[in-house]
Amino acid sequence: MRCTTSRCRVRLSCRIPGLLTLAVTVAGLAACTTTARLGLAGDPGTVRAIDELAEQPDAYARVAEPPPLVEPIYSVHAPSPILGHEPGWLTLSKAGGPVRVPLSQVVSVSTYDHARGALDGAAVLGAVGFVLGFAGGALMIPQECNADGFCDTSIPVTTRLQWGAVVGAVVGAVAAGLGATVGAIQGHETRNEIASP
Repeated sequence: MRCTTSRCRVRLSCRIPGLLTLAVTVAGLAACTTTARLGLAGDPGTVRAIDELAEQPDAYARVAEPPPLVEPIYSVHAPSPILGHEPGWLTLSKAGGPVRVPLSQVVSVSTYDHARGALDGAAVLGAVGFVLGFAGGALMIPQECNADGFCDTSIPVTTRLQWGAVVGAVVGAVAAGLGATVGAIQGHETRNEIASP
């Protein structure tokens, strides 16, 4: 049985003040994750599915309790690149060299689709950029002021909406380009979680 759910999660944890924090956080949303559940590690169908996934060029595995040579660089839960596979085993790459890990220690196998990540990123950041640009443009429309300092604040609503749409479109397009770049780099992760006994 294979169940699938999609969810977006922030992958970046930088803390930078102001609008840059918002941009970095939203950029983290640029890559989404699809989660599929596989059977037990000893199940022949699960072994076949893992073998197929391991053959893909951008395949990674997360292990439950990594041996010392498989200790991930960033965190215990970081994925390790898959170098090879054979029934019941994965060969993972780490700084200490290739390490064979039994499937019983593997928690999940992930693949990354960079084109889909670019689309996810462009959609998420483009939409956020448009909304923020629209709101900012509609609220901060330039006002005409006389030489004596009097400013006309009675700007029609339609003018505000038009100005907001123009600013929103420009900001949205720039944000979509940024999102596509970040999403293409991170990729859309398809995580196949192995059932625990």
